[in-house]
Amino acid sequence: MHPRDLDLEVARGVAERAAAALGLVGAIESAAGWTSWRAVGAIAGVEVDLSAGLTVTGPGGRLEADFDLQWGSSTGVVVARRKIHVAPPEEMLARAIVADARARVEKLAGVVRTDYLSSRLRAARAAA
Repeated sequence: MHPRDLDLEVARGVAERAAAALGLVGAIESAAGWTSWRAVGAIAGVEVDLSAGLTVTGPGGRLEADFDLQWGSSTGVVVARRKIHVAPPEEMLARAIVADARARVEKLAGVVRTDYLSSRLRAARAAA
């Protein structure tokens, strides 16, 4: 199996070190209400997108990054005998709702832990 792309999200405090370890250089990027520190490149033919500190601003409020919550709610998965953490799908859904990205909402709506999603949407409304 060979992945087409790899999306990685790390805590903002380690973003530069993670990028350097991957041979990437990052910078703050902002487009259509989505702002984050990003480093993009390719490793062994696989597109890598490393991000940190993602903030989404839209009709649903302003959702700041909460990496500690994401990490605590992540799922551990073993890949090639190494444990990696997979972000909770509810985080992607919360971001899509805040941004009013309807296609993303429809794609993700079936995988929801309502307590996590409610917490993130309350945070977005409070920060608006």
